[in-house]
Amino acid sequence: MQAGTRGAVDVVVIGGGPAGSYLARVAAERGLSVLLADPAWERVWPQNLCLWEQEVMALGAAGYLARTWSSASVMASTGVQVPAGEGYALLDGGALRAAAAAAIHGAGGRIVVGAVEGVEARGDHVMVSLSDASFGDGQVRAPWVIDCTGFRPRWSAGPPGEPAWQTAYGVTLRVPPSAAPRIEEAVVMDWRPSPAERAGEPASFLYMLPMQPGEVFVEETVLAARPEVPLALLEARLRARCEAMGWQGAAILDVERCRIPMGGGIPPQPAEVVPFGGAAGFVHPATGYQVARAWRRAHALVDVLASHPEGEVRERAEAAWRALWPAPAQRREAIYAWGLASTLGFSAPELRAFFDAFFRLPPPLWRAYLQEGLSAGEMLGLMARTFAAAPWSTRVSLMASMRRWLPGP
Repeated sequence: MQAGTRGAVDVVVIGGGPAGSYLARVAAERGLSVLLADPAWERVWPQNLCLWEQEVMALGAAGYLARTWSSASVMASTGVQVPAGEGYALLDGGALRAAAAAAIHGAGGRIVVGAVEGVEARGDHVMVSLSDASFGDGQVRAPWVIDCTGFRPRWSAGPPGEPAWQTAYGVTLRVPPSAAPRIEEAVVMDWRPSPAERAGEPASFLYMLPMQPGEVFVEETVLAARPEVPLALLEARLRARCEAMGWQGAAILDVERCRIPMGGGIPPQPAEVVPFGGAAGFVHPATGYQVARAWRRAHALVDVLASHPEGEVRERAEAAWRALWPAPAQRREAIYAWGLASTLGFSAPELRAFFDAFFRLPPPLWRAYLQEGLSAGEMLGLMARTFAAAPWSTRVSLMASMRRWLPGP
């Protein structure tokens, strides 16, 4: 496909969030002409999106960071602080979008601040109908169309199962100098319960990022629940924590509300449009993070986009799906899914005891699990060590979960 031909590009990316923007940038830097369509392209991303230091280096993301912390830690429910042994970083969404725009325009592509209204496969290409008729009279021809519209995508099948939900309520506070937190590192999970948490309610943890001097971002998070936990409950828990820390007079500078689908399974092989990001099931079942997973897979997908410009749409889409979900990744995902199912069955005390045991493992090991850096065999070994370190009540719940998860005779 010749870049610059009226109404024709190499790749159409539908959705310009963190996954779609990065994919479009990588494809454009490989010389592919990209049309990125998103009616909300100019909207600021509402979430604080973070990466671990090793992920920043591996993904070449140093140019897209708003802030870094040289160290991070977790806090067990017993009050024992566990250093992660690695730094942490906050992404700059504006910098990522600017880099994507520069790469797209530099390769002869275009960004359309408008909606996709139709997608139709026609043998060896796909026709995309746009609400904006200024490019190709609103009709765009491409060998590849990538759906980056989220967990319940419009143009591809998406994850087949019913997810659990991670919910979070966070605020950025300007803290009075007399009560300013004496921390300089990111606290990724603090499992000590909020003063407002009641017996029988789902467990939540505190996430805390010191920002500029006198400012801190704090967030109350339920890791995963089905049905989802209301944000009002998390807001009340966070308020109680802040009051306990002497921050009741702090000014609220910004509010973050998150609702993240956890699990749901791997999408079926696509027939026409290739899913990517949340549409492809990339939300990490153990953390709710998606950015690093999507960015790692972007390069493998672009390899396929660049090397398979010809042939039937269905055959090319299946090749792309195999690059996104090779057999080792599918095996790891099945283990993550079992881990998620296990935590859904825990009471609040059991969940805290489980994570207390998990974070007693060597930090490089549990970090690799959270960052998708272990093989399936290594993941099973980690789970066995966590099981051995957990109290008997938690082991019983894990064994019950295993019996539910494994197929019957």
